[in-house]
Amino acid sequence: MLLLAIDLYGIEPFHKPTRISLKPGLNLVFGANGAGKTTVRRVLSSLLLGNDLKGIRFVENQPAQAAVILQGRDKGTYRITADYQKGLFNLSKLDASGQKSLLEKDRRKITAWVCEQAGGMQEEDLSSLFLIDRLQFPSAASHGNGPGTQRSGLSSGAPGPVPKKTEFPSFQIPDNEQPVLTPEQRAERQNQIKEIQRKLDEMAKVEETLLNARDRISVSKRRLNQSRELDSEAAQIQDAETKKYAAFAGIETVRPDLIKQYEAAAQNKQTELTQLEEQKEEIQANLANMGETDLFQDQKLRIGIVVTVCSFLLPLFVTLQGPFRYLFPIGVLAGIGLSLFAYLQSTGRAAAKKALEKKMTGFNEKANSLQRKFDKEHKEITELLAKTGCKEIQEFKDRQRAYQQHLQRKREVTEKREALLKGETVEEIALTIQEDEKEAKILEEKFQGYSGLTEELYRLEESLRHSEPAKEPPAIEMPDLGPVPAAVNTHAPFSFIPTALSIGKQKNPPFALQQVEQQTNILYALFKQTQNGKLHLKEDGEIEVSGVGIDQVSSGTADQIFLSFLLAALDQFSNVTFPLVLDEPFSILAPASQETALELLRGASKRRQIILFTVYPFSPKAADQAVTLSASQSN
Repeated sequence: MLLLAIDLYGIEPFHKPTRISLKPGLNLVFGANGAGKTTVRRVLSSLLLGNDLKGIRFVENQPAQAAVILQGRDKGTYRITADYQKGLFNLSKLDASGQKSLLEKDRRKITAWVCEQAGGMQEEDLSSLFLIDRLQFPSAASHGNGPGTQRSGLSSGAPGPVPKKTEFPSFQIPDNEQPVLTPEQRAERQNQIKEIQRKLDEMAKVEETLLNARDRISVSKRRLNQSRELDSEAAQIQDAETKKYAAFAGIETVRPDLIKQYEAAAQNKQTELTQLEEQKEEIQANLANMGETDLFQDQKLRIGIVVTVCSFLLPLFVTLQGPFRYLFPIGVLAGIGLSLFAYLQSTGRAAAKKALEKKMTGFNEKANSLQRKFDKEHKEITELLAKTGCKEIQEFKDRQRAYQQHLQRKREVTEKREALLKGETVEEIALTIQEDEKEAKILEEKFQGYSGLTEELYRLEESLRHSEPAKEPPAIEMPDLGPVPAAVNTHAPFSFIPTALSIGKQKNPPFALQQVEQQTNILYALFKQTQNGKLHLKEDGEIEVSGVGIDQVSSGTADQIFLSFLLAALDQFSNVTFPLVLDEPFSILAPASQETALELLRGASKRRQIILFTVYPFSPKAADQAVTLSASQSN
């Protein structure tokens, strides 16, 4: 069984025909308070399971009509239609061309057909297990956020009865004991009935106002937490701006053409400097090859001097005769010639070296001149590099890009905070929360004052019916408007866990309690990775957390446990294909827990269609289908 679409018209606040398309998997239906989320859920409950439209108002001078289109077990497309003003209900099958063939008009038979399509479970059980509204969550019972808050039915230790449609016991009064009321007494009781009906209408309005107040409190707390997170992020951004980007203050943007010109000129300068460096290296190599230019370090000069001196000393020690007498002049001339050659060679090397050194100095001056000319022509960029402490233009560009991203994030945080606060301050939001909590407390006390009205109404109606004298009813010709809508489906408040266990024991095979407990612990552990608390599920429906009763934990933790058990329990009903409908289940959870809960529902939606009504603007990408309800669409 798969829901495909829900159509509404003439039911507040849907003044115009409205279609809500659904898909397999997780469906998110967004909407602010008063957009019609609760109306859609109650209409869906009425169409599928025959429940009354409690607290729903119709648009004046418009037909109050609704329909749900679904896919049956045979993969055929079916449409259940209701005209609430006329009391008509139809079940039709749609062919491929969209033509309808009427199958059933009896509302009870239509409900029985839905139950059969969903897997054979009774409508009371389907309503109890799969149509979950905010009031069934533990936090809705406690209205608090601390340990020690009592939650009726969640951990009482006694399994609550399976919720049934409202059926009060009829008063079996023997015919001979039926009281006969006077016209005055009948009129008085009829006035009492009207007064109770008026109070019941007031009770529905009080309930709606109370739910809206709780929604406002949740939204305000969410805004308050988000604003504080944004304030913390803004402080971190400001600290980074002071420490890391102080030098970039006032230079958010630099003309791109200046940077391009600078980069082109820098490349040309580098090319010229590279050429100069190559020439300098060549000169340095030549200088190295020249060797020493010191005259007295020249080996030839030393040899020449030694030869000359020895030539002068030789005649003093040896008498030179014959051809040996020529050794003296030859030695002197050779020594003087060798010394002179060494002197001339050394002088030439010194002159060449001096010329090379002068050329080297010219190259250095040319390189400095290029740098000065470059700095002068690109003074603006050069000063920016010096101011920001960047050595290269690429480093400047990278840091400037990071600074621009930093400024963009700063603007986003500021805009997000302004949009979140909507002109209010954090103190004003906190004050609004206090006022709404006071209003909610007053409404809760007022709502409790309406207890017992339904039973009293039924008692008065029964007394009037039994007091009527027996007479043959007149024959009235009128068209068959279909059966009277079934009684409202009322939930035993906050008794889901014992109720689910009671239903599970009746299935074949019965609930695997240990498996449900194990799966509940796995899901609950995902909310807090570091928690050590282990859940223990007892046969009577009582849950303990590390030996402590569930009534001793906070409301948020209790809701996490409730959702974990809900998904674990429904996995045991894999043969039941009825969709899970949740109305605002996250209102008390922190943002991180809300994301975890949404992830759990996304996983469960792979096995069962889920329809989630919420006021929180989760990302549409988180679901298979996202629909937004708004006043502009309805009116």
